[in-house]
Amino acid sequence: MDGYGTVRGGAYQEYQTTAVSCLKGDAAERTGHGGGAYQYAKGSGRTG
Repeated sequence: MDGYGTVRGGAYQEYQTTAVSCLKGDAAERTGHGGGAYQYAKGSGRTG
């Protein structure tokens, strides 16, 4: 699967690319950080 994601205001949104467009995928919200990386969890209900 090919795609990309955006992070804005602590919310992550995934997009899947297709031959003609892109489709909105899963969303996640920042839940914390550790070891130099942010952590995100799906199912937060936030879609930005």
